[in-house]
Amino acid sequence: MRVKTRVGKFLTLRQAEAEYAIPYLRLWEWVREGKLPYLDDGRRSYLVRRSDLDKCIDALMTRAR
Repeated sequence: MRVKTRVGKFLTLRQAEAEYAIPYLRLWEWVREGKLPYLDDGRRSYLVRRSDLDKCIDALMTRAR
């Protein structure tokens, strides 16, 4: 399955790790726990929507306060 995306709309977990400075395993935990929605691109990569990642980070940060 090939996923067509606009540039910048989706990130792999590795790209998100580099851009947001969040460890890959932390991102994977959020996906596994259902906190971060994802798409499976069929090539052993998980894609997350940038807006979903921002919402997840905001929700987790407000809970931590």
